[in-house]
Amino acid sequence: MQDTEILTLAIKKMQQQGQTMIIIEHRLREFLKLVERVVAIVFGEKIAEGTPQEIMNNQKVIDAYLGDKKN
Repeated sequence: MQDTEILTLAIKKMQQQGQTMIIIEHRLREFLKLVERVVAIVFGEKIAEGTPQEIMNNQKVIDAYLGDKKN
């Protein structure tokens, strides 16, 4: 079993137990599959907060984590 699989199972178990956790992660696609609520922070400043879907559609998050696709 890979580290990510072990971590995923541990996070799901903690969720089932009603525990709240803080996770710092840069691999957004995997991370967003595991959570109900996200706070996006860039250089110590909160730029967005919401559900995974809201975060993925937030232009500030897109610009900060994926780069400005307009240029």
